[in-house]
Amino acid sequence: MRLQAPAHALFLQWLIFFSVLAFILWLAWEHGLAQDIFRTDPTRLSIVIALIFTGGTVHCALRSVFLSAQLNELGNITANPRALRLDDGRLSLAGRPLAPSLVSDYLAGVFRCRQGPPGEADRHQWSRLDDVLAEEAGGAHATGWFFAQLLIKLGLLGTVIGFILMLSSITGTASFEPEHAHELFSEMTRGMRVALNTTLVGLLGTILLGFQYLLLDRAADRLVANAAHFAETHFFAR
Repeated sequence: MRLQAPAHALFLQWLIFFSVLAFILWLAWEHGLAQDIFRTDPTRLSIVIALIFTGGTVHCALRSVFLSAQLNELGNITANPRALRLDDGRLSLAGRPLAPSLVSDYLAGVFRCRQGPPGEADRHQWSRLDDVLAEEAGGAHATGWFFAQLLIKLGLLGTVIGFILMLSSITGTASFEPEHAHELFSEMTRGMRVALNTTLVGLLGTILLGFQYLLLDRAADRLVANAAHFAETHFFAR
């Protein structure tokens, strides 16, 4: 027997991920790893990456709540399809008007397509409704994917700057006498730490933010597929 997914399953998945991430970040802060990365980065790229990642995570939280609500509404409709009605251009379920949403607007449009005689025209209109639903469900994630890819590019930029700092310490040294070796190695180490730390922060930020948007994309695809399947079986398969 197939178990029904819990309400707001997508948001619960995101919340589990965020809880684990928050615990790991807390451990890194308690052991001074995060402070050390930010303190030893004169380029401040690590802070920029952290801010972009925080903004993307907040956006993922809001989108997970939104898509969860849409999936819940679609689940309630598909559980009782015979009670679905279109009255005065407004969709209702068991006599209760549905609030405007992606799902209700999509199904109301499908209802209007089926008011006329069946044919290619109503199926063409239904196909356009599918495209609109897909865009509204997952179109907002394109910007998120851009910023997720931007994190790794900022990390690579920090790598280049770190190597420039390391090489500049060598070119600025007039002599390689033993008494200057300690200062030279200190400058080279500082540049290397900038390169490695920004690369590490950028890689982790890209992976973690990309995973969140992957969850959202899968949920958006599932919403569109389930809504289209419901419309096909209950409206056009007649």
